Parts: sequence; C-alpha cells; structure tokens
Amino acid sequence: MELVSEERTSLERNVVIAIGVSWGWLFHERNSVPHLAWLIPCLFAVLGLTRVYGITKFYRAASAYIKTIENVFFSPDSPVGWEHFTPNKHWTRTSAAAFWGILISATLLVATYEMKAKQEPIVPTARSDTPKPSSNPQNPR
Repeated sequence: MELVSEERTSLERNVVIAIGVSWGWLFHERNSVPHLAWLIPCLFAVLGLTRVYGITKFYRAASAYIKTIENVFFSPDSPVGWEHFTPNKHWTRTSAAAFWGILISATLLVATYEMKAKQEPIVPTARSDTPKPSSNPQNPR
C-alpha cells in the first residue's frame, strides 16, 4: 500500500514537471509550433488523472478487503483495525479532486488562449485608399 501511495505522489509531481517542461518548450517555440501542439500539456494532465483513477480503484478494493477481514477477526470489545480506525477521508478526496481539476482547467485555459491567439489574423495598420505620391518624378505611379 505504501508503494502505491508513493506512486501516486510521484505521478502528481511528474505530471506537473511534464506540463511545465512542455509549456516551456511551447512558449520558447511559440511562433513555429502548430496550434494543436498546445493540447500536449492537456494530454499529460488527462493521462495522469486516468492513472490516478486506476490507483484510487485499487485503494478502494484493498480497503474493502481489509474491512472484511477486520470484521471477521475483531470482536466488538477489541481494538478496531486500521480501516475502521482511520477518520473520514473526505479531505484527501477533495484535495485530490481540486488538484486535478485545477491542473486540467489551467492546461485547457492556456491551450485555448494560445490556440486562439495563433489563429487570430494580424490586423494591418490603417491605410488610405489614395495612392502614395511616387518619389520618382518620371514615373507618376
């Protein structure tokens, strides 16, 4: 269980590093990358969330199994087992959901902004419809 917990922590750290490195590269190469390249950090975040979902399913299955064993081996007068002892894990779930929600939202926001900025045409400066006088007096136009 401890190894799975460490995997989840390192996964979160590595996804943030991957997003930061890809943003750094994208901002450095801003003018030469296709606009869809800005979705790469979003992909890292979504794949990380998918992996965390798998880890969470493992935790829940292991927790249910341990609770079943604890119910069989412990009598009402004896100390409770770990799964019955641990307080409500609401804060852990809320903080994990907030972390992934903010991370995915931030990557989507940056991708949307940069893709929109890349697609907007450059507005030319105001010009008049009258032709400019030629500097060459022999060629009036």
